[in-house]
Amino acid sequence: MIEVPAGPGYFGAQTAPEPEKIFQAREDGTALLSNYMELADLGCYDNAVPNYFEFSTPGASNLPACLILMPAGE
Repeated sequence: MIEVPAGPGYFGAQTAPEPEKIFQAREDGTALLSNYMELADLGCYDNAVPNYFEFSTPGASNLPACLILMPAGE
């Protein structure tokens, strides 16, 4: 199991409030990431064996959450 985030039990304590312009760009789908988001690195996994993720949010969690999966650099 990986606790995400590793510190406090919630995201949002480490970033400044998001400006309306950035919020609207995310809502419109023209921006996905900004400096106003907290990220948690879930690590690198070998593709020689199948990998599975089970995403289970606790009650009163701050959703939605974006999960970004990408290949690691060589």
